[in-house]
Amino acid sequence: MNRACQNKEFFLLIFGTLLIILGIIFNEWLISKYLCQHGDLGNHDKTVIRIAEIIMIVTGAGIIIFRKKELTINLSVLIITLFILSTGAEIFFVLFPAGRRRIRQFFFLRQCPWLAINST
Repeated sequence: MNRACQNKEFFLLIFGTLLIILGIIFNEWLISKYLCQHGDLGNHDKTVIRIAEIIMIVTGAGIIIFRKKELTINLSVLIITLFILSTGAEIFFVLFPAGRRRIRQFFFLRQCPWLAINST
């Protein structure tokens, strides 16, 4: 086995383990305690958090199990890229609220809950 292949497998092992640990640590109780002002999450928020936890744990386990496959590294890079892009978009919309209005005008959106835009 060559060194590049070992490095890929090691990266996938670390990435899969990190996803599993994040899925276990960031549960609804921790999030409600530190990120929620009133200390209680609604049922919808709890469901979303539980689904995200399950997805992270299953994805991490899948990455660890199938780390010898070439497709696994490509999917891992895709996951990381989508996470970085979505985080960048969130930061952009927090720093530049006018960007929300421009997107609404560009796509002719009447209601868009994920951008917190209501029809006027």
